[in-house]
Amino acid sequence: MSTITNRFGAKAIIATLATLAVSGATINSAKAQSLTPGTMITPSVTFSGSDLGTLLDSQQNDVNFVFGGETLNFTARSAVYQNTNGTLDFLYQLVNAPTSSNSIGRFTVSLIPLETQTSIAFSSDDVDGTGIFSSGTFVPDGADRGPSGSPIGFDFRAGGNGRILAGGTSAILRVRTDATNFQPGRFAVINGVAASTGSFSPSPSGGVSIVNAPEPASLTLFAPLAFAGLALARRKR
Repeated sequence: MSTITNRFGAKAIIATLATLAVSGATINSAKAQSLTPGTMITPSVTFSGSDLGTLLDSQQNDVNFVFGGETLNFTARSAVYQNTNGTLDFLYQLVNAPTSSNSIGRFTVSLIPLETQTSIAFSSDDVDGTGIFSSGTFVPDGADRGPSGSPIGFDFRAGGNGRILAGGTSAILRVRTDATNFQPGRFAVINGVAASTGSFSPSPSGGVSIVNAPEPASLTLFAPLAFAGLALARRKR
């Protein structure tokens, strides 16, 4: 794996995925619930650390901002794993910091191609040991996928353990796909306003994956009020 710096100063990690010319790759449907474009499901299938393939990349981004006297601080964790048949699993987890003013009811992951097959599972356990993920007590009571294929959203409301409280950590959400390559994606938290940061998503293209490290200027905030105190930190392993 090599690192380059573009003319804007942003690092790009170029990972050549070994032998990803998989002919007719199909989704590994074991321990997963199908989630097709335009549908909603109640997640009920779990997975364990023994179900993980080979780790290709991971990141966790810390997001902190204030708007209208309210504080929202969270950590977005993402990783990509390759299964033995060459297809990819995407893992996501949200940590709502103790310093946040409010609970969080939804997060989404986007830039998912319409043609990509997806299925969902979750785990409340620390499935990657010394990796970036940790055990989480807040289980989603709903998952949905947009009619165009993107985004995939996870709701934390009446079911499960409810909204993700300040200081709380979500279960680890796995999106299993038939994709054999990945690209930069977006991880967005919905809490009255929406804050998004970098992540991973399936790519319809083949060969090489190029993942651009998110820059502070690329962090997207949508709010009716002015905001301040924005910070972003990205840690890769």
